Amino acid sequence: MNKLLAVTLLFLGVVFTSQAQSAEDKLKKAKADARETKAKADEKAKETKAKADKDVKEAKADVKKEAKEVKADVKQGAKDVKDETKKVAQKVTKDEDEAEASATVQKKVAGADKMVGKDAKGRNIYVGAKGGQYYINSSGNKTYLDKDSKIKM
Repeated sequence: MNKLLAVTLLFLGVVFTSQAQSAEDKLKKAKADARETKAKADEKAKETKAKADKDVKEAKADVKKEAKEVKADVKQGAKDVKDETKKVAQKVTKDEDEAEASATVQKKVAGADKMVGKDAKGRNIYVGAKGGQYYINSSGNKTYLDKDSKIKM
């Protein structure tokens, strides 16, 4: 019986030792797997961060480029508006100079000068005392015609 007890104890010792060794191996493998998984996750996170940083950098560059283009467009638009305003102002000034004064102002300014006709723009043309031809502009002043513009009499 002692032999049987000794064999049984020996067998149980081997089984428990074997199970303990197996559990230890499983623990080591689990720890190794956990380290490997953590390393993979860290690498994936690093790659994702690098890609996100790259995307942010590209987006900033695109925004900067777009802002520069918009600024240039606005500057050109302002220049165009300024040029157009200048043209309109010149046209208004020219139109004011070429426009005729009212009939009462014309009679008052022309006085006894003789009206000799109308020019291509429909303005009344007068002959002054010394023979110069003129029209009365919108400001009520005499505007003399140059030699090329005079009406032939």
